[in-house]
Amino acid sequence: MEAPLISVIVPAYNAKKYLPACVASVQRQEHQNWELLLIDDGSTDGSGALCDELAAADGRVKFHHQQNAGVSAARNAGIERARGEYVMFLDADDELMPGCMTSLLDALRQTGADIAAGKSTQDSFAWKHPQSRFVWNGEEGVSGSLGDHPLTYSAWGKLYRRAVIGDTRFRRDIRINEDSFFLFCLLCKQPRFVGVDQVIYRYNVVPTGASRAAFSEKYFDIFRVADLKYEIIQRDFPALLGAAQNMRLKAWMNMLELLAACPGRKYRDLEKELLCKVRAARGSYVSATRRGDLWLFVLTHGLYYPYRFAYQLIKRAGK
Repeated sequence: MEAPLISVIVPAYNAKKYLPACVASVQRQEHQNWELLLIDDGSTDGSGALCDELAAADGRVKFHHQQNAGVSAARNAGIERARGEYVMFLDADDELMPGCMTSLLDALRQTGADIAAGKSTQDSFAWKHPQSRFVWNGEEGVSGSLGDHPLTYSAWGKLYRRAVIGDTRFRRDIRINEDSFFLFCLLCKQPRFVGVDQVIYRYNVVPTGASRAAFSEKYFDIFRVADLKYEIIQRDFPALLGAAQNMRLKAWMNMLELLAACPGRKYRDLEKELLCKVRAARGSYVSATRRGDLWLFVLTHGLYYPYRFAYQLIKRAGK
């Protein structure tokens, strides 16, 4: 029986430095029936020409050039062009670990699942499942996503049956957490989801990543995505409303932590609004980490502004 075709979608914007290692990680896979779709999102560093070269050297590598429209548009362009029975998403500055495709494909076949997920090199969470695999059915995937299960944070590190993606696409109007919202929308279709206790994805932190960037208003999408998820749960999964309230509360808390690091008074009204929301919703909080518990205490006991002042003072002193 012929091995199934896997379509690997790589959005690339000014990633010339990382693309060779990314592509090589796919070429080294034990499973060799794949197509690699390099979507050049209007790069200005020569990434587009490199995509052409990589495609010329290996017939399984395809390329598509488009004007800069963002990572969601690039991934959507890849989905439209994918011919495989299975689909993977790989960021241009990351790599697949050896055996990634085989492990995830085996997990799908052996469990009849629609989505298989493994760990990345960034994951340090304890595997809390009794076996090396776990399977979610029905609402379990939605519940896992609301509960911040680490395997539901991103679209990468997973193998999808093309059929489960269907007409679902990445939202181009969401700039942060767009991939977790895409996965959430897939899980709302209640597919079978299998998690694998194996590191299958190398996540590389680069200086231009969001985690290193200065505060940007695109971070407002953090609680916007939480509101979108909440609306879907309220409409389609009322039994999970408590978990959705906790998820939204944590998004507000996360946003306040980002705002505390932002100098000036530009967002003072938003800070006040979010503090009121956190205080009103604190009864829905489900303890997950000691750090989260402490931050909630700060936010609900009048300590946010002293914390903010101290943070800014230390930040200025460190310059």
